[in-house]
Amino acid sequence: MDRLRARPRPARLGACALAFGWIAGWNLYFLVFADLCLLVLAARAKRPLVLALALAVQAPFLVPYAQVARSMGGYAALLSSGAGLRSLFGSAFRPRLLLPSFEVDVESAGYLGPVWLALMAASLRRPESRPWLAAAAIAFWAALGRGYGLFDALAAFPGPSALRSTGRAQILVFLFSLPAVLGWLESLPRWRAPAAISLALIDLIPASRPQRTAVDPALWGPPSELSRELSRSASPLLVVPEAHERFMLDATQSWTPYFGGVSGRAPAGETLLSALERREQFPEALELTRPMRVLALTPAAAEKLRALPRLQPRGCFRHLDLGTPCLFDVARMDLPALRLDRDTRKEDSRAAGWPAADFLATTSGVLDAREVDRCSLRRTVRVLGMSLPSMLPLPMPDRARYAGGERVLHIEARQLLLRLGGFSPQFTLICE
Repeated sequence: MDRLRARPRPARLGACALAFGWIAGWNLYFLVFADLCLLVLAARAKRPLVLALALAVQAPFLVPYAQVARSMGGYAALLSSGAGLRSLFGSAFRPRLLLPSFEVDVESAGYLGPVWLALMAASLRRPESRPWLAAAAIAFWAALGRGYGLFDALAAFPGPSALRSTGRAQILVFLFSLPAVLGWLESLPRWRAPAAISLALIDLIPASRPQRTAVDPALWGPPSELSRELSRSASPLLVVPEAHERFMLDATQSWTPYFGGVSGRAPAGETLLSALERREQFPEALELTRPMRVLALTPAAAEKLRALPRLQPRGCFRHLDLGTPCLFDVARMDLPALRLDRDTRKEDSRAAGWPAADFLATTSGVLDAREVDRCSLRRTVRVLGMSLPSMLPLPMPDRARYAGGERVLHIEARQLLLRLGGFSPQFTLICE
């Protein structure tokens, strides 16, 4: 960036924009992190054009995200999976070989290790390292996610508001600590710097090889018995106990549509279905989805489905490495429908000081997963006489069946600015 500020040639300007822009085709999180860094660098170099060019390169890659946001009512994440103090010594699935490490969720893992943390602390002696270490501390503060202040403020802007796994921001902790540590090591005698770096690298050696997943080669062969049976109908399939990753892979042999599945950003109806299946509330899952067919992946699930009066066994069929799943036909269900936009009323409230709203059922009925998936939430905040609307994904209802007067949805606006007086948000349900 210093060279770009000194000699802003078009080729150098384009190369810098491409270097930051191509990240959009790789990872949304790293794109947001890189754009934040580029914003600071471009402001310091007084070269806003490079930021504009980088955004132009990124635009085509962001179209799918805009399409998903349009279908879900927004791409903002209402919750976050943040880091914690254990994250600095936390590793997901692969413990360290020599020094102990905590086993943490993959979204909060950010192993720096005792060696690198000691080097960061030692580099505080060098005044030039301190601004970089302060930046690393701020990055870790943001990685903590919602509820700790900094990310709540950042989430008011496009980009950061879409980040659910905020623990990934720990990569910025390491990135900002590099100039601090390396600059301090350069001031040491020759033999000490290589020794310190070697210790840091040795600390990163994992205790095991990466985990591997076996795939049945028959997936690319002739259709299995189950695939042939499923291809007889195009009606969506309800899978119990859940449509896990292995089923999703093996289902590509027939491309049969199904409810559920594993996704990092599922709409509210699909999220509710996953919750019902985890609770083994299969009758309510049937009411939520109203399927024509149900597939039981395990003998235990098949046994529970046989006890349901609406289901008629069709048979059990071999399917790749899933064994012999059993297929059931479902009798037609005439259920009283509960539509969120038509059969609910809103009551404003407050939850522990935060602005909130409850949507209560005005009649008894059952939600439809496909109808819920088409609903979103519009939040409108009045500031200085102006209405500032924003679209948000719908939070997950607690269950599928409700009686009149029961609370269907509870929504809280947990942003510090909205907690202040004069910024009372209004929530509106919108269903296409």
